[in-house]
Amino acid sequence: MAAATDNSNSRTISDPVTVIVEKAAPAVNQLPSVTISPPINNGTVTSPALITLTAIASRPGRSVVNVVEISGDRGKIGETSTPPYSCSIEFDKEGI
Repeated sequence: MAAATDNSNSRTISDPVTVIVEKAAPAVNQLPSVTISPPINNGTVTSPALITLTAIASRPGRSVVNVVEISGDRGKIGETSTPPYSCSIEFDKEGI
């Protein structure tokens, strides 16, 4: 309930209001999303080449992505925990 008093000390009290507080539903753990930018899929570069790969990572409902790992056909290229999530790989011969 609420009470109001004016400058003549006249007072009015509202009707009571009932509020029910329920336990919140547990948060749903949504998976982070990640995309990779340059080079384009199936793109071609001339060797020797230094290619920087950048991953764009986000997590719905949260602002923190702990670590991004960038991997290729032959395994892990690198990992980082600091945006922009980038790593470079050097190719000294063709066909890799």
